[in-house]
Order: sequence, then C-alpha cells, then structure tokens
Amino acid sequence: ETEDSHSWFDSTTNRRYTPKAPGIYQFGTKQGMSAVSAGKFFDMWIRLNGATTLVRLRNISPAANSDLANFAFASTTMNGSTDYVDVMVRSDGAFNLAGGSASNFFSGFRVRRL
Repeated sequence: ETEDSHSWFDSTTNRRYTPKAPGIYQFGTKQGMSAVSAGKFFDMWIRLNGATTLVRLRNISPAANSDLANFAFASTTMNGSTDYVDVMVRSDGAFNLAGGSASNFFSGFRVRRL
C-alpha cells in the first residue's frame, strides 16, 4: 500500500476498497502472471460488492512458461458507506505472481462527488 490518506483500503483482512464518501470512482489494476502453461488462462475482474462485475478480462497463454498481464479500468457510483471494490484473479493452471507487488497494482480515486 503506497498511499491511502483516509485508510479506506483494507490491505490485511479482505483487501477491498470501501470509500466513506459517496461519489463516482475510477479504478485501475494491472495483474501479471509468469510461467503460465500453454493453453491455460488467467481471468481478472474488478468487482463491486463482490458480485457485480465492472470489468472482466481473460488472457490465454500461447506457449509454455509464458508471462501474461492484464490491465483494466472501470468507473462506478459508490454510496460512501457499504459499497466496496475488489480485484479477483483466477487461473486454470499453476502460475506465479509476476514481479510481486512491485509490478502489480490496484488504484482508485473519486472522480466526482454526489
């Protein structure tokens, strides 16, 4: 966690962003996987409240030991009390997180007040 001036991101328990001010928020993420087997995929979602998909991407490995990366951006209205956003990554094969936290990120900010 680089900057979280209001402590709205929970980096230890559920790893979700729960803003306490209503508004329209913009989110972005990059997740990379390394050593992905040929023909295997990895999916990435930016989700609202754990159920609503704001964005979903799928990347399929063209060859053995491929390095893959997904970049995604989404905006949504949040109520400022119970709404939260998180990122989920899933694969149908074994993989390593590429570059660790130095090359994978999740960011969010308020674009407009409601």
